[in-house]
Amino acid sequence: LLNAINTWAPHAHCSFSADQDKEQDKVVGAAQFTELWLHQFSTANIRQRDGILASGVTLNGGRYSVVGVLGGGGQGNAYLACVNDAGGSCSEVNSPDEVLPDVVLKEYIMPVYQGSAVLERLSAKLKHESDILTRLDHPGVVKLLDCFVEDYRGYLVLEFVDGRSLKELVQNEGEQSEKFVREVGAKLCQVLIYLHDFYPPVIHRDLTPD
Repeated sequence: LLNAINTWAPHAHCSFSADQDKEQDKVVGAAQFTELWLHQFSTANIRQRDGILASGVTLNGGRYSVVGVLGGGGQGNAYLACVNDAGGSCSEVNSPDEVLPDVVLKEYIMPVYQGSAVLERLSAKLKHESDILTRLDHPGVVKLLDCFVEDYRGYLVLEFVDGRSLKELVQNEGEQSEKFVREVGAKLCQVLIYLHDFYPPVIHRDLTPD
């Protein structure tokens, strides 16, 4: 407010105490920092690809080719992809039905402006999740195969498991038997026991039928 008064009404007469003068300096400084941040945002490097990646797009130097979108979330999308050989045999993909994907690319969208605390937090989160998954070796947990950053997007390359989620199973086939539910519950508990036995424990925090 004080900065706006000084900018748009410099003729206005205001009386401040010494403490108020210090607060005014803080406000003016904050406004200047905001202007600098906005300038940096407007002149930042531009992301080469916007929105959802199309089928056939290659990543990581042609190592992976996108087959289709598996799902989306607040931080990014999950893509089905295949691993190209030296000749790029999987680089031309027209539909997810043409080829069985090899991996899942879990995406983290990162901000394009540089020096951002948000960028630092997302980069740290990506590395943290990568470090955790690298330690895990259990038949009930998908394996981490690779990790890379490209075009202001971070990717975890995960093992692809062909099948349906529990949500899809119930939606398509209806209520399941108590025996089946017990078996699934027991398997999930075994995975959680494995994760919790680490020191410090690995906590999933997002177990859902999806």
